[in-house]
Amino acid sequence: MAAEFAAANAQVFGISVDSIYCHAAFAREREIPFPLLSDFNKEVSQEYGVLIDLGPWKNVSARAVFVVGQDGTIRYAWQGEPGDWPDVERVLTEARAAGR
Repeated sequence: MAAEFAAANAQVFGISVDSIYCHAAFAREREIPFPLLSDFNKEVSQEYGVLIDLGPWKNVSARAVFVVGQDGTIRYAWQGEPGDWPDVERVLTEARAAGR
């Protein structure tokens, strides 16, 4: 699937509130083919409206996908519950459309 996103001229990033050390281990274990970014201070999650408050000292990012156009506007957004997975074909279609 990584090749299809590359052909669509899409840059794929993963981001969560975990540390860079957690990301490195996760990427190594799962052979993730794209960069994982740390939002340890939770600023990006807050900005995109996906920060979930689970009580004192426990905020996490929801599972979400954003397709951002070259002009910086959000062209497609999906947010799921824990355990949900986005429709990757839909995300690829939206990425292709955003790259036009």
